[in-house]
Amino acid sequence: MIIRTGRTSIWRSFWKRAFRSTLRDPARWMIDWLGGAKSESGIDVNEFKAMNYTAVFACVRVLSESVGSIPWLVYEKLQPRGRERAQNHPLYNLLKNEPNDFMTSDSTSIHWEN
Repeated sequence: MIIRTGRTSIWRSFWKRAFRSTLRDPARWMIDWLGGAKSESGIDVNEFKAMNYTAVFACVRVLSESVGSIPWLVYEKLQPRGRERAQNHPLYNLLKNEPNDFMTSDSTSIHWEN
Protein backbone atom coordinates (compact mmCIF):
# COMPACT_ATOMS: atom_id res chain seq x y z
CA MET A 1 0.00 0.00 0.00
CA ILE A 2 1.41 3.38 -1.03
CA ILE A 3 0.37 6.40 0.98
CA ARG A 4 0.71 9.65 -0.92
CA THR A 5 0.96 12.97 0.76
CA GLY A 6 -0.42 16.16 -0.64
CA ARG A 7 3.04 17.25 -1.77
CA THR A 8 2.90 15.27 -4.99
CA SER A 9 -0.35 16.82 -6.08
CA ILE A 10 0.85 20.29 -5.05
CA TRP A 11 3.95 20.00 -7.24
CA ARG A 12 1.98 18.51 -10.11
CA SER A 13 -0.52 21.37 -10.08
CA PHE A 14 2.30 23.91 -9.73
CA TRP A 15 4.08 22.64 -12.84
CA LYS A 16 0.85 22.47 -14.83
CA ARG A 17 0.14 26.11 -14.01
CA ALA A 18 3.76 27.15 -14.55
CA PHE A 19 3.99 25.86 -18.09
CA ARG A 20 0.72 27.37 -19.25
CA SER A 21 2.42 30.74 -19.55
CA THR A 22 4.26 31.82 -22.69
CA LEU A 23 6.99 34.37 -23.33
CA ARG A 24 4.37 36.80 -24.63
CA ASP A 25 2.19 36.32 -21.57
CA PRO A 26 4.35 35.05 -18.68
CA ALA A 27 2.88 33.99 -15.38
CA ARG A 28 3.09 36.51 -12.54
CA TRP A 29 5.42 34.29 -10.47
CA MET A 30 7.82 34.07 -13.43
CA ILE A 31 7.95 37.85 -13.81
CA ASP A 32 8.63 38.22 -10.08
CA TRP A 33 11.25 35.47 -10.11
CA LEU A 34 13.14 37.01 -13.04
CA GLY A 35 13.22 40.42 -11.37
CA GLY A 36 10.39 42.27 -13.05
CA ALA A 37 7.78 44.08 -11.00
CA LYS A 38 4.69 46.14 -11.67
CA SER A 39 4.95 49.79 -10.77
CA GLU A 40 2.13 51.87 -9.33
CA SER A 41 1.09 52.73 -12.89
CA GLY A 42 0.75 49.03 -13.73
CA ILE A 43 3.73 48.95 -16.10
CA ASP A 44 6.26 46.11 -15.72
CA VAL A 45 9.69 47.41 -14.73
CA ASN A 46 12.98 45.53 -14.96
CA GLU A 47 16.65 46.52 -14.99
CA PHE A 48 16.71 47.08 -18.77
CA LYS A 49 13.70 49.39 -18.78
CA ALA A 50 14.92 51.21 -15.66
CA MET A 51 18.31 51.97 -17.26
CA ASN A 52 16.49 54.01 -19.94
CA TYR A 53 15.66 56.64 -17.32
CA THR A 54 18.32 59.30 -16.86
CA ALA A 55 18.15 59.36 -13.06
CA VAL A 56 18.52 55.58 -12.73
CA PHE A 57 21.33 55.47 -15.27
CA ALA A 58 23.19 58.30 -13.50
CA CYS A 59 22.91 56.60 -10.10
CA VAL A 60 24.13 53.25 -11.43
CA ARG A 61 27.00 54.98 -13.24
CA VAL A 62 28.12 56.87 -10.11
CA LEU A 63 28.03 53.68 -8.03
CA SER A 64 29.84 51.55 -10.61
CA GLU A 65 32.54 54.15 -11.26
CA SER A 66 33.09 54.59 -7.52
CA VAL A 67 33.55 50.86 -7.02
CA GLY A 68 35.67 50.74 -10.17
CA SER A 69 38.10 53.29 -8.73
CA ILE A 70 38.87 51.10 -5.71
CA PRO A 71 42.02 49.01 -6.26
CA TRP A 72 41.38 45.27 -6.16
CA LEU A 73 44.43 43.67 -4.60
CA VAL A 74 45.10 40.23 -3.19
CA TYR A 75 46.80 40.09 0.20
CA GLU A 76 48.46 37.32 2.16
CA LYS A 77 48.02 37.16 5.92
CA LEU A 78 51.24 37.31 7.90
CA GLN A 79 51.72 35.57 11.24
CA PRO A 80 51.19 36.66 13.96
CA ARG A 81 49.61 39.77 12.39
CA GLY A 82 49.81 41.96 9.36
CA ARG A 83 49.53 41.44 5.63
CA GLU A 84 51.43 41.90 2.40
CA ARG A 85 50.50 41.88 -1.26
CA ALA A 86 50.39 38.36 -2.64
CA GLN A 87 51.99 39.16 -6.00
CA ASN A 88 52.60 35.47 -6.75
CA HIS A 89 48.92 34.55 -6.32
CA PRO A 90 47.15 33.69 -9.63
CA LEU A 91 44.35 36.20 -9.00
CA TYR A 92 46.71 39.09 -8.30
CA ASN A 93 47.60 39.71 -11.95
CA LEU A 94 43.99 39.23 -13.09
CA LEU A 95 42.57 41.76 -10.65
CA LYS A 96 45.44 44.26 -10.60
CA ASN A 97 46.51 44.38 -14.24
CA GLU A 98 44.41 42.72 -16.90
CA PRO A 99 41.64 40.15 -16.48
CA ASN A 100 41.58 39.36 -20.22
CA ASP A 101 42.79 40.69 -23.56
CA PHE A 102 39.76 42.93 -24.06
CA MET A 103 39.34 44.68 -20.68
CA THR A 104 41.43 46.59 -18.20
CA SER A 105 41.12 45.93 -14.49
CA ASP A 106 39.22 49.23 -14.10
CA SER A 107 36.62 48.39 -16.73
CA THR A 108 36.17 44.92 -15.25
CA SER A 109 35.44 46.24 -11.77
CA ILE A 110 33.00 48.79 -13.20
CA HIS A 111 31.14 46.03 -15.06
CA TRP A 112 31.05 43.81 -11.97
CA GLU A 113 29.23 46.56 -10.10
CA ASN A 114 26.64 46.88 -12.87
